[in-house]
Amino acid sequence: MADVKISGLTAKGAALAMTDTMEINESGTSKSVTGQNIVDMISVALPPKIRGSFLPKAFEPHATNGVDAVTTLEIGSTKPQLVYLPFTNGVDEYADVFFTLPDEYGGEAIKFHVHWTHPTTTVNFTTRWEIAVLALGDDDTMDAVYGNATTVDDIGGTTNDKYETAVISITPTGAAAGDTLLVRLGRLGAHANDNMVVDAYMLSLEYKVDL
Repeated sequence: MADVKISGLTAKGAALAMTDTMEINESGTSKSVTGQNIVDMISVALPPKIRGSFLPKAFEPHATNGVDAVTTLEIGSTKPQLVYLPFTNGVDEYADVFFTLPDEYGGEAIKFHVHWTHPTTTVNFTTRWEIAVLALGDDDTMDAVYGNATTVDDIGGTTNDKYETAVISITPTGAAAGDTLLVRLGRLGAHANDNMVVDAYMLSLEYKVDL
């Protein structure tokens, strides 16, 4: 195959810059396409994503079985200082946060990951996390229970390492663009699968929507 001329460059394998131009022929009509044009076309073809994280201070401990207050962990004077929610072992504890579903939202699944760490312990490192949600539109009653509860187990092991759960994928019942989505995060410390005998320090709750 012959080399294709791109802005005067003929070397095989040469990278295409945003300002480089390719000449193409479509049914006898010559057209110019730049590197930026290609990037723009790919961006339109790929589905957009909404992604963010809730930090511990965004959460409100639940009035019943609520997690303890936000705490600070200084690993060292020249090392990270972390803010976390301390979910106690042996009991079920919860905290709440909410956000507005974007205008582009069309009923897709929302994917969550819990980022966490733990203090020193020698054996048994499994934690069980739960997320439940409630979507509220205009004039919807707030006297409603959380739904779509989904759990995931995650295993720690090394003090002050950051751990991330597998995805917790939830499609909120009846949710629509512009709704307020209430999210309840819990550690199910009383569950048989949760055998870590120290607090689990929740560092952030990541969320993502593939639109």
